Amino acid sequence: MSCAEPLDPDLLESYLLGRLAPDQRDELEAHVFACPECAERLEGLEALRGALAAGPRRRPWVLGAGAAAALALGLGITLSWPPASPVDAPDPGPTAAPFDLASLGTFEPPAYEPRRLRGGGEAERRFAAGMEAYARGDWVAALTDLEQATRLDASSPAAPFFAGVCHLLAGDAEAGSAALAATVALGETPYLEDALYFQAKAQLLRRDGAAARTALARLEAIDGERAPEVRALLERLASAGID
Repeated sequence: MSCAEPLDPDLLESYLLGRLAPDQRDELEAHVFACPECAERLEGLEALRGALAAGPRRRPWVLGAGAAAALALGLGITLSWPPASPVDAPDPGPTAAPFDLASLGTFEPPAYEPRRLRGGGEAERRFAAGMEAYARGDWVAALTDLEQATRLDASSPAAPFFAGVCHLLAGDAEAGSAALAATVALGETPYLEDALYFQAKAQLLRRDGAAARTALARLEAIDGERAPEVRALLERLASAGID
């Protein structure tokens, strides 16, 4: 499929030379991540520059002037001749890492205000013990009590919510998404918006952009306290070609 908005060849060359501003570089990388055609053009340009910079003395098989011009014509770029020597060429700096959906899935653990229990059953005692471990940052220990509290009282949205968050923080995005789904299934509770938000984070950690987009779209309709964060994530997904 042809690119609807192919990147300007001079822009690609400026990127390889490290001359773009950070916001231009991020926008270009997001486009290339989502566009195989522009990615192929960028790789071709990078290979061509490397071959020309090597020079005929260092690489006997380097492209001649005619072959280089033909390849440049195919890439749609203008080359100066002779090419700059490796000593004179500007240092492009470190190569930026490719855009990774999982980078959008990071988050700070949500805060929790402890409740004073007056009596209470086993489910509440388990929940309180789990949240003590949560406050210490011991996600694995917290999970033991939170999952037991969920089994003892399936009507409580808090235990599966914090269990889901603990799974994410412990590195198990799939289990985290499943636990959060239990809170979402309870419907209109004080945890619904946050449960949907962290479900979207779980899908980003799994690098499933389409599933994350679905969860964020539902959150966008709620238009709650997390609306600014939701819009920012949707914009980042759109810039990566995930609509």
